[in-house]
Amino acid sequence: MDSYEWHDVHIKGFKPESRWGHSACLHNENKMVIFGGIHKVGLLNDTIIMTLSENGDTVSIDSELVNTRGSSGLNRCRHTANIHKDEMYVFGGIEDSENSLNHLWKLNLNDLIWRKCKTTGEQPKKRHSHRSVTFNDKIYIFGGYLVSDSQNTNDLFVLNPEELHWDRITPQGFIPGPMRGMTLQEDNGKMYLFGGHDGDSYSNESFVYDIRENIWDTIQTKNQPPAIRTNHTGVLYDEGIVIWGGVNNDEYFSNIYYLDLKPLMKQDKESEQQYIAQIKELYLSDLHSDVSFVVEGASFPAHKNILAVRCKYFASMFASGMQESRKDSIELPDVQIPAFRAIMEYIYCNQVKLTEKLAIDLLETSNKWVLTQLQEQCEVFLGENLTLENFSQIANLAQKFPTIHLMHYVLEFGTEHLERLEEKEDLYKLDQCTLVNFIFKVRCQDACKCKDVSQHA
Repeated sequence: MDSYEWHDVHIKGFKPESRWGHSACLHNENKMVIFGGIHKVGLLNDTIIMTLSENGDTVSIDSELVNTRGSSGLNRCRHTANIHKDEMYVFGGIEDSENSLNHLWKLNLNDLIWRKCKTTGEQPKKRHSHRSVTFNDKIYIFGGYLVSDSQNTNDLFVLNPEELHWDRITPQGFIPGPMRGMTLQEDNGKMYLFGGHDGDSYSNESFVYDIRENIWDTIQTKNQPPAIRTNHTGVLYDEGIVIWGGVNNDEYFSNIYYLDLKPLMKQDKESEQQYIAQIKELYLSDLHSDVSFVVEGASFPAHKNILAVRCKYFASMFASGMQESRKDSIELPDVQIPAFRAIMEYIYCNQVKLTEKLAIDLLETSNKWVLTQLQEQCEVFLGENLTLENFSQIANLAQKFPTIHLMHYVLEFGTEHLERLEEKEDLYKLDQCTLVNFIFKVRCQDACKCKDVSQHA
């Protein structure tokens, strides 16, 4: 591991109050969004955006106290904050010595308006000193201290920011005990936990949670681990975790530790490759096949267990009591052979070779069959291959389905090439609903840019 040196970084612009218990999120790779915390005068609800830039070995920060609206009553510390697209979601925390929170708020980082979110599903209890990560456009909340119960918890919740829906997760495996003040980092669908306080004692144990498999496990480490601690910080670096600071009964810490996760990641990668190789052998194979699909008159063998595990659409189709669960041959009238073969290849082999036509065909089916990652791949492929010639077709698609990323690409491309699109009259090829929404969003985007320019003039 490289050696590290601390440097005092010069901050230009707004000088924030000293604080602790605040949150910090990275946005657009070079902006650190800081919110809340506690100062000697009390709890804070300010939002500071620090723009980071490098010049050789020198790092400079341009700090701005942004003027948000709707933040009254948002004073808090020991909360969590996560960014999804252009919005920051803040959950939980403390608003005074006796009151913790379970409200969910979001700050739109374009119009700088706070909005309280009305959520559905099982709402997590009020808590503070919990931890959170984002993965696949979802926010995972773990642990924390429940003031109402006077105890820590090890519960795990997931929030879908698009639907504002909470789900409680019941994981398997070696689950960490009730904990607060730990660190939690996510990498490639794995959450890594270190340290914390269980209510009676401090910890220096390490755990990993596989989000896709819903399994917790302990990490058996070598060498002497860091001393037991809580309220430390951690970041992912070079396939490992860097731990700094923290406190226990005896002392405050200023040392840095690095946990090398390469052996664990290598083992995971080898196991995944072996699993994929084994499943590939069954792709469109009659071996152990227990169902076949008829697409445009052609029959394709498949395996119910594999399909149900990999795809919610098929899991529902094969559920006990459904008519399809008793059929050996199922006709799929709403999909063409190239798209079906591509989806089977994705399900069995975890890969797909996209072309523009195939990505367009797959977009509707992957949305209908709840293949979220495949849908994302199609959206990114189409977004990165937008042209003046295919703009209207792709824009109409982005409006037709609840797309995850595609509309962002359409807006960026449409704004940049607006004059050319008007010259070609391609805007008039958009259906009415798409055209209205496109014009509205472009105007909102322009208004935000004008506001940003005026604030920095």
